[in-house]
Amino acid sequence: MVILCTLAVALGGGAQALDIDSLRGHSIVISYRERLIGRMGPIGFFWNDRVYISEASRIFHRADVRSTVPGRGGGRESVGDGQGGTSQLAWNGSALTRSWVNGIGVQVTQTIEVFPQAGGFGCRMRVGRDGPVPPVEVLSESCRVIRGNVFAGRGR
Repeated sequence: MVILCTLAVALGGGAQALDIDSLRGHSIVISYRERLIGRMGPIGFFWNDRVYISEASRIFHRADVRSTVPGRGGGRESVGDGQGGTSQLAWNGSALTRSWVNGIGVQVTQTIEVFPQAGGFGCRMRVGRDGPVPPVEVLSESCRVIRGNVFAGRGR
């Protein structure tokens, strides 16, 4: 499954690069639900992602994508130094990215926009697909940026 996860930051009037130092010690918590309307009926996807950027700028990521199709989806964990590698998020100066191709050869792009708001940051997630894909309906989305490590204690 190719997932390209992009963390873009919108500052002021448009998207600008955000230094990873600004996100040190913060976590991103995402819950995202969507439905693809295919030839054989609707298929639901349920995304639950957790990202933590440590004080040393190491990126900890736990992704869990489930589907209503048996055997599709699953969880993955990775820890990176921000330089990337297979299945690791990498900071490219303005985004966190990772990629893979799904079982039917479609490249999936996950975008997590982070923006300043009163007292910290806000965020939103979008998912795009490149290939022969049926129409997609977003059912719900929750994205928040919190101070601290989501993997410590009760944040799991």
